[in-house]
Amino acid sequence: MSEPKPTHQNDKLPSATIGAGRRVLILTAGFGEGHNAAARGVQKALDREAPGCEVMMLDPLDEGRPRVNSLVKKLYLLTIHRTPRLWKKLYSLSDHSTDVSRDPLMLLRRPKKIIEKAIREFHPDTIICTYPLYPLMLRRARLYKDGCRENKFQLCTVVTDSVTINSVWLRGAADAYFVTDPFTARKFVEADIPEEKVHALGFPVNPDFADELAAHQQGDHETIPPFRIALFPTGAKNHAKILVEQLAAIPKTIDWRATIVLGKHEPSLRPVVVSIIANHSLGDKVQILGWTDQVPKILATHHLLCAKAGGATVHEARAAACPMLIHYIVPGQEEGNATLLESEGGGACLASQNQFAKSIEALAKDNFKKWRDQRAAMRAIAAPHAALEIAQWVIAHPLLPQQDS
Repeated sequence: MSEPKPTHQNDKLPSATIGAGRRVLILTAGFGEGHNAAARGVQKALDREAPGCEVMMLDPLDEGRPRVNSLVKKLYLLTIHRTPRLWKKLYSLSDHSTDVSRDPLMLLRRPKKIIEKAIREFHPDTIICTYPLYPLMLRRARLYKDGCRENKFQLCTVVTDSVTINSVWLRGAADAYFVTDPFTARKFVEADIPEEKVHALGFPVNPDFADELAAHQQGDHETIPPFRIALFPTGAKNHAKILVEQLAAIPKTIDWRATIVLGKHEPSLRPVVVSIIANHSLGDKVQILGWTDQVPKILATHHLLCAKAGGATVHEARAAACPMLIHYIVPGQEEGNATLLESEGGGACLASQNQFAKSIEALAKDNFKKWRDQRAAMRAIAAPHAALEIAQWVIAHPLLPQQDS
């Protein structure tokens, strides 16, 4: 597949008029980074492609039940890192549940009311959901019905999972499903979603990825050394400790540099990381960053990403054509992302964090032949313009009366 390019169908129109009068409501949730990253990508793309369009982004779960939502997110993070087998069972349970939007404890009543209020007051023409629960909630609240003329808005779902699709995504009706790749699209069609509703445009990463990729694109014979590694550890101290120590174990014949991005885990991880770097005298080779909005530039200027198999992270690597080593997989929900990466030839999963240095050594053999093959594979499927294409689709498809079911 060739690299997708935005069509820019509206280039001949005055920019201020593109999307004028249109209102788009984006519903997201803060469980993992994928849902929010997709929502932000679409929002930024709409700002670029349709400056006349009014966009509202909302997290109904957080606004409706902030304390409960905060507690659930903490339990979620604790479970995926401390008891991954338990999380896999819970994930499987949600996959087989008849309707996870049923709410015997009334915990979803306030989030539903917040969505209803937003629809009533904002009057969206289009609602874009990046979290699978919301289409179910809209259906159960009788705010949306597939194929019904009474609908006041067009409903689109941005699917942040790949290959391994939780059935929750399939149970809420929508006018359009934006998925990450053709293989995932086939999964939806096999689940009796009409083919014309499924659009394999890619994960809507920040549109800056397209800009950075164009600005830093190099030829087939890219400059090595040094081999530049972007390392994104999880919040688990023992994982971070092993990965940073593995940098010191990279053979001295390989000239490398590393950027370690600690993100929101910086307060707890920085002392550990700084200590290891000092003990191994790696200060001239390693840069440490906390939270940063420069991920597009980092991935566009580094040769390799080592990170967990989060939906946003894997697809950001794909968008930047940056080969990836996966050091951790959340059972169930992230397995499909890892499968997609490996099947496309764009990277591999480490058997353990202790294999990091050996994997770098393998990539470096024969003038980095294996790495160059992975880079070529990533370039063949890179979709840095996905968010822009989703925005273009939304603007090009205004709400039209539908046939009664």
